[in-house]
Amino acid sequence: MKSDEDVVVESEVGKVRIKAFVTEGIRPDCVFMVGGFGHVSKGLRKAYGLGASDSALHKSITDPISGGSALSETFVTVIKA
Repeated sequence: MKSDEDVVVESEVGKVRIKAFVTEGIRPDCVFMVGGFGHVSKGLRKAYGLGASDSALHKSITDPISGGSALSETFVTVIKA
C-alpha cells in the first residue's frame, strides 16, 4: 500500500472504501481511522459524505469489566480498491 491509494477496509460485519495514509507511526499490523466521518446525516456539515465511518466496521462486543465497547476487538483486512 502507498499513501493516497484507494483501499477497501473490511471486517466480518461491513466494509468501507477510503484513501490510505501509510506512516511509520502506526504498526504494520494495525489500522487507525479517525472517528466522526462518513456520516449520512446532512446536519453534520463537516463530516457528511466525507471519508468513511469506522462504525460500519465495528463488531458489537462489550467489555465484560467496564461495560464499554471493545472497539479494538474488530479485525479487518485492507486491500487495494
